[in-house]
Amino acid sequence: MFARWQILVRMLCVPFLGIFLVASLDARSIKEERLVAAMSLQVLKFTAWETWEKEGSTILIGVHGSKGLAKEFAAIAVANDCEVEVVEDSFATSDLSRFDVVFFSGENLGLSARLMAKVEGLPVLLMGDIEEFLEMGGMVYFHSKQSRLTFDIDLSNSRKKGIGFRAKLLRLADRVVNDE
Repeated sequence: MFARWQILVRMLCVPFLGIFLVASLDARSIKEERLVAAMSLQVLKFTAWETWEKEGSTILIGVHGSKGLAKEFAAIAVANDCEVEVVEDSFATSDLSRFDVVFFSGENLGLSARLMAKVEGLPVLLMGDIEEFLEMGGMVYFHSKQSRLTFDIDLSNSRKKGIGFRAKLLRLADRVVNDE
């Protein structure tokens, strides 16, 4: 009788434990996405485009690879009355030159590299959370370090596109790459 009870408890508890663990992972990733979106919007406040022709207009942000991150960008932008519009897209057929900022998330390095090549030489700020993002031509790379979200900046990549960052932001960065 006791053995049957143990089997019944295991049969009922294991699926609930699995659901709990998946929910915990989702909650953690949502929190991380919220932090990345909030930090990205803060970075924009310390960013300057040399050829900015849209004074007082909305910044168009494209998000590739994460619907959740796109939702967090939009929610935070609305809550903080930011002048941004967020578009979540696969960008496979999109004209990326229409964006002011493109955020790359996920693990499809090949596709991300091909998409980044589409904006070569254009004043589009490239941000992302993909490993080796700066080496691919990105400008701002978000990552965790000692259980804390931080970012690196590549000045040489940004200068090639006519994008600069204020000194205060550079001091806050975990690492600043300047190959020039």
